[in-house]
Amino acid sequence: MARRLLVFLLMAFALANIARCGLAIQQAITLPDLPQPFAAWVNAATGAVWALGFGLAALGAAARLRIMRWGSVVLMALYHAHLWLNRAAFARAENAPLTAEFNLLLAVIAVGGVAALSGLAWRKK
Repeated sequence: MARRLLVFLLMAFALANIARCGLAIQQAITLPDLPQPFAAWVNAATGAVWALGFGLAALGAAARLRIMRWGSVVLMALYHAHLWLNRAAFARAENAPLTAEFNLLLAVIAVGGVAALSGLAWRKK
């Protein structure tokens, strides 16, 4: 059961990043004059790379590869570190400091949830 939940969670992050990639492409086409901190293709490429990473991690977890016990946790931690670095470097919104605590809570829940599910999925019976 834990392995299925882990695969589901990893696939959800893969799908979210596919949507992020598609949104970046759509914005580049429909809003070419939209001011952004960097080119739209960077957002699209970043979403595609994270989608590929989470998709491969989900496949590895489904195939019961032992490396995914820690690989999925490391991937999730790197993903959230990337989000936080982007937020620190490029956040322009006035409410960015106000939502930081909630975003930190979500990051802790995501990394902790993957660590817990990963530990349960590969525990010795």
